[in-house]
Amino acid sequence: MTLKPEAVEHMIEEAPGEGVASTHKFLLRLHDGFSVESVLIPNDRRLTRRATTICISSQVGCAQGCCFCRTGTMGLLRNLSTEEIIAQVVQGRRLAKELSLPRVLKVVFMGMGEPLANLSNVKQAVEALSDMRRMGFARKRLQISTVAPSPHQVLALKGMRCQLVWSLHSPCDTLRAQLVPTSLFSTMELREAFLTVFRSSSGNPDRRFMVAVVMIAGVNDQPENARELAEFLIPFYEDPEVGLSVNLIPYNENPELSEHQFAASDVKTVQKFRKLVNESLPGMAIHIRETRGANASSACGQLATVCQKPRHRWLLGFLLELKRQHERAVTIIKQQADVEADNLRRAQTGEQHLTKLVEQVRGSVAEVERLSSSPQRFMLQKGKRVDSDKSLEWSVRERQVEARERNAKELEAQLSRQSKEVEEQRRRLLGLLGMQNTWIWAKVERILGK
Repeated sequence: MTLKPEAVEHMIEEAPGEGVASTHKFLLRLHDGFSVESVLIPNDRRLTRRATTICISSQVGCAQGCCFCRTGTMGLLRNLSTEEIIAQVVQGRRLAKELSLPRVLKVVFMGMGEPLANLSNVKQAVEALSDMRRMGFARKRLQISTVAPSPHQVLALKGMRCQLVWSLHSPCDTLRAQLVPTSLFSTMELREAFLTVFRSSSGNPDRRFMVAVVMIAGVNDQPENARELAEFLIPFYEDPEVGLSVNLIPYNENPELSEHQFAASDVKTVQKFRKLVNESLPGMAIHIRETRGANASSACGQLATVCQKPRHRWLLGFLLELKRQHERAVTIIKQQADVEADNLRRAQTGEQHLTKLVEQVRGSVAEVERLSSSPQRFMLQKGKRVDSDKSLEWSVRERQVEARERNAKELEAQLSRQSKEVEEQRRRLLGLLGMQNTWIWAKVERILGK
């Protein structure tokens, strides 16, 4: 892909105060007419080294629909290719040099899109960025921020040379579903997936792990929210494989999100929140992010590009995501149908075998009864000599009957267990599909009702 300077549109934000460097947002125009936004965030206050962080995008738009994020109003238009992701860093480095900014030494996937929804291209981009023979970024200077759409997608992060940031916002499933409407899995399931990644990663991803919470006044900044967060983070805090920290991000206002009357938590509330979490988890680093770029809509949750009317963009992205979820559900149903068909075949085979076994048992019982009622059996009672071969044959037949009866009972119990497992899997699948359908149609009705 050819990188042209004219593909970049630059916008600068004036410094918010004396001694604080300006942020620079630029728009990268893509070959098909779409565009994405990226942000250069210089830091002149480092004691050891001046550096610039670049915040890049992984998708055009986003399908997660977070209620506090402007990107979610776009919906998902398409994924970025590996080259388009890297192009943001290349153009950012060029722009930083032209503007005499510090060198770009850190890359964060915190722009437009959900990185895990475009994981194959993001993985290749991270490999290129962390390769010392290509882009040369250190592992600790690459961060991927994700809402963690599913445990399966989280587990796919094993082996990536980067740091992970989980946009949790609330450990309460009910509240998190309100803030991130596309949440289909509990925070407990997602937490176990992250723990599995760190315990089996052998250093990749980096053990330093950050949990991010957007602080919204009256929504998730109360003392009970702080205590709930602290309790939820205990497994990370106590695990020696995880270097846990928390990032508290003040909400950045978005006029486009008028349906949600959100406001940023005040400084005292955020500081009290941090204190309450630290009381339960002493020594853990809790950062309060300094808002940068809000005047130019380049702060966290404010990135978006103009392609068409916001409502139509949301609906288009949602329908694309709905199509993908439908395809996944169909795949799951087909797999489950194959499993149930296989179980049914095994059950039928077992039933036939059991029928034959029962017939053999009945034949053996009849033979035993015949032998036990023979004259030779009564001769034993009279002290007369009985043919030894016939007695031995009767004893062997009796043991065979007992063994076959035991086998029949074991096979019957096994068939019963298999039937229960098949029924349980069927109920679980129907429950999952019912939950998805309920969420899907509720979302469709809410969108079409606007």
